[in-house]
Amino acid sequence: MFQGRKEAGLRLAEKLLPYKHKKNTLVLAIPRGGVEVGYYLAQKLALPLDVIIIKKLGYSNCELFSNYLFTITISKCV
Repeated sequence: MFQGRKEAGLRLAEKLLPYKHKKNTLVLAIPRGGVEVGYYLAQKLALPLDVIIIKKLGYSNCELFSNYLFTITISKCV
């Protein structure tokens, strides 16, 4: 599908060009691969980049059930 995360970010940016330089808009990236994609996306669209941290919370009585807890950092990465 993609040669790497850089290509994925740049190709996604092509689809999101209407958001380039848009006020009150930022790119949120998830660690484990998403930050690199988000970096190239933010660069191409000239938008700030931030990271969203997600923690999976399991439920001991049911393996299929899980919730996700997330926090958004305050500092800008780019």
